Amino acid sequence: MKKKLVVIDLDHTLIGVDSFRFYINKKIKNGSFYALILKWLRRFRFIRLEDFKKYTIRLILEEDPELNNLTGNLTSFLNEPLLNKLKSEFVGDEFELLILSASPDNYVRILGERLQINAKGSHFENDTKTFMHIHGKGKIDYLLHHFPKDTYNYEYAISDSITDEKLLSLFKKSELIEPFKIKDAK
Repeated sequence: MKKKLVVIDLDHTLIGVDSFRFYINKKIKNGSFYALILKWLRRFRFIRLEDFKKYTIRLILEEDPELNNLTGNLTSFLNEPLLNKLKSEFVGDEFELLILSASPDNYVRILGERLQINAKGSHFENDTKTFMHIHGKGKIDYLLHHFPKDTYNYEYAISDSITDEKLLSLFKKSELIEPFKIKDAK
């Protein structure tokens, strides 16, 4: 029997912040020169968002001993009603919950472990060293490759982002929701 797959977007869906922006701002506040330079390069459009994430992973995240603290901070921004709904509606061995996020896998995966949900974010492939930006079409490509339709029933997906519209259309049931935001997130 095929497993029923449930896909959840992270930023402004499962948590009330843009986790990547939150991370970069924390690093700048703590004196990271790389984070400041990369944010400046992105702000003035010298680099694309995908490259911003790629350089951040290589220059900062891979060696960051504070990732567990970051994920602890991110759990304080959880959309608890949504999480409770998902964990009560899609319970049992026939379901597999998966957080898919454009944010870096370095902390998305740790957050998923804390929530006891499989999670994947943007990352470098181990074998090819190719950067996989899990955003828009990249999210769909990742999903179809790692969770093929001949093995999974695409049961339910939820996101706040219009860039996930095609992803949502792959599922039996889906929701494009208003962004969940916590105003005091700094």
